[in-house]
Amino acid sequence: MLYPMSELLSRALKERYCIIAPSIRDESCMRAAIEAAEELNSPMILNCMFPSWDYDWDQGDSEAIRFQVALAREYALRTHIPVAINRDHTPTFEGCMQAIAAGVTSVMIDCSTLPFAENVQHVKEVVIAAHAAGVSVEAELGHVGIGDVQDHSETTNDKDFELEANSVLTDPAELHEFIQLTGADCVAVSIGNAHGPYAKKIIPHIDFDRLSALRKAAPETPLVLHGGSGTGDENIAKAAKMGICKINVGTDVEAGAWKAIVEIYQAKGRVTNPFSVARKGYKAEIIRQIKLLGSENKAW
Repeated sequence: MLYPMSELLSRALKERYCIIAPSIRDESCMRAAIEAAEELNSPMILNCMFPSWDYDWDQGDSEAIRFQVALAREYALRTHIPVAINRDHTPTFEGCMQAIAAGVTSVMIDCSTLPFAENVQHVKEVVIAAHAAGVSVEAELGHVGIGDVQDHSETTNDKDFELEANSVLTDPAELHEFIQLTGADCVAVSIGNAHGPYAKKIIPHIDFDRLSALRKAAPETPLVLHGGSGTGDENIAKAAKMGICKINVGTDVEAGAWKAIVEIYQAKGRVTNPFSVARKGYKAEIIRQIKLLGSENKAW
């Protein structure tokens, strides 16, 4: 069943559970995510990346994007569980419209490095167009940076990389106004989390007092946590219970894929079907996180 992401998250907010949004790179990721959700009777958000994590957000092949979304829609329409297809980070109106035309049910407009007024302006424009098409909108207030800058340093020559790398915590005093001005369906917040692996695998400090204040500032709006990988199971579970309704996870599920391959290679000296093995490892980590986040048996 295919839904706007807002419907999945509104139910999660009401019942105080969280839905994983794994990074979807290809068909194997889609299949693994749907299978995991079906087995645990959980809602699922396919967090599509166009292209993969390379900071060249809107230079993807439009034909490839349409194919990827068409495939995601086919999986969603064939399953009994609620599924949303979300176009992850894009900083432009044009990128969001391209994704909507391809058939996603949610877009994330990320103008979090811009000043407050400019962020509001861009998000509001996307909200008006997306809502007219029945598509939900995720925005970001504050800025979720990068956990290990060195790990990502070879992926880009973008002059703004240093700005992208630095996190700016979300101000609770701005959140209510931001939602009122933009009409965004959900908001990604920065509370000590970061994208990608963390330097030296250090578990970050999550500011739960700030999260509590953000929740009070926006009691009816689902909040999102980016950079779920490496944040620590205890932190993730607590955040879910405090009103984080969606957690983006890329590094951890992808690590599950390659670890599965390594284990078989070390045991047998060869891997005859690495793609199948990788899918099973990716799926196993999603299953673990669904249980951690409390969305098991929350499908309708």
